[in-house]
Order: sequence, then C-alpha cells, then structure tokens
Amino acid sequence: MTTVPTPQAKATAQEILGQCPSWCTTDHQRDIETGEFLVDVTHAHHDTGAVVSMSIDGEGVDVPASVLGTILDVHPYSDNLHQRLPNVSVEIVDGHWVDDMDPAGLANLIATLRRRLDDLDRVHAQLLAARAEWEAKG
Repeated sequence: MTTVPTPQAKATAQEILGQCPSWCTTDHQRDIETGEFLVDVTHAHHDTGAVVSMSIDGEGVDVPASVLGTILDVHPYSDNLHQRLPNVSVEIVDGHWVDDMDPAGLANLIATLRRRLDDLDRVHAQLLAARAEWEAKG
C-alpha cells in the first residue's frame, strides 16, 4: 500500500528534488537540510524585470523602481489546488504584484499592457508636440 504524504509532513530530499521541474532555479539544499514541510515546498524561477528611475510624489528626486518582474512557481503540496499547477506572478511596479495567474490570466494581462503601451505611444507623441508648441511660443 502506498502512503500519500500529508502537507504538514516533513519533506524528504526525494519529495523535493523528484518533483523539481527543469525551469526551477530554486536552490533546494537549505530545504533539504532544514527539513522543509511539504506544504512549504516551492519550485520557482525569478526574473527581476527592469529597473527604471522614477520620481515619487512629484518631489523631483529619482529613485530606482523595479517593473515587470516575474515569478514562475508551483507549490506541489499546497492546500490551494490552484497553486499545485505552475502559475506566474508579475510585479507591476516596486512590490505591487498580480499574483498566481494561470495561462489565461497572464495572456489577459499581456493584452491589457499592450493596449496601454499603444496608448502611451500616442501620449508620447502628444507630449512631443506639446513641448514643441510650447517652446515655439517661447
């Protein structure tokens, strides 16, 4: 008879590494050494996205901010069945995340961002024209 481990059980190295997908960049050595609970086992790949310089609250002081970072992850023993499948979380800007998207959710976010980027291209053109007009009136 095969026993199914409960999520509250301690994970063995085989339970951690045997499920590790090819895209996972998590170093599981600490998980194995500390005896991670199965419910806490995570396989993940992090992409830091881009860092842009932005002025916060109109103070005129630029600070670095992370945009569009991603985490592809799966929690194979999670109590949440949705998290037992690979999902993606996207950091929109500096700690503000859209979490645990399935493929349809990510496709929807991508389509929304593409539309907004097209809008921003139009706003950029308007800004250039407004600046030129302003400087011409001098």
